[in-house]
Amino acid sequence: MTVTIAPAIARTTHDIGDFSFLQGAWRATERFLTKCGVGSDEWQVREAYLILRPLLGGMANAEEITYPGNPGLAVATFRCYEIASDEWIIQSYVYGGRPDVPGMLGASGILIPPLRGRFCGGRGNFFGETEYEGSPVRVRYVWRDITAISAIWERWFSFDDGQSWELNITWTLIRERTL
Repeated sequence: MTVTIAPAIARTTHDIGDFSFLQGAWRATERFLTKCGVGSDEWQVREAYLILRPLLGGMANAEEITYPGNPGLAVATFRCYEIASDEWIIQSYVYGGRPDVPGMLGASGILIPPLRGRFCGGRGNFFGETEYEGSPVRVRYVWRDITAISAIWERWFSFDDGQSWELNITWTLIRERTL
């Protein structure tokens, strides 16, 4: 699926509680495109678990993602709220060999380049840049349909400098428990 996406509306107030909905343990169904940037419509599905803990009174958080079907793979995601820019900065660290999901960006020990963004109207939009198979690509994370017991996270790539975007990962999260 390729679509054109308008930029997020600017927000005028600081809110360090944007990711408080994600605190606790979650079960996720991950649906991922088997090949990015070539118009593929072949998707695979697998299960994942994540636990998010707030840090510094909500100014930051740490998330650990594990995969029951691939016990050697784990991802740690760190989010920090930057007051001066009124943005969240998101970085992830992949551990455990080369992931089997296109675009997870490398082998074990790779710190993925940061994404920056914010929530507006109950939806989070975060943007960054990286490489995919040796070519530059823009990355967009979207948090949407957030409730007390569920949420959806998506990852989009743009191969044309943001003119169009391809959805390549969707997570449907169901709350397991709060911490």
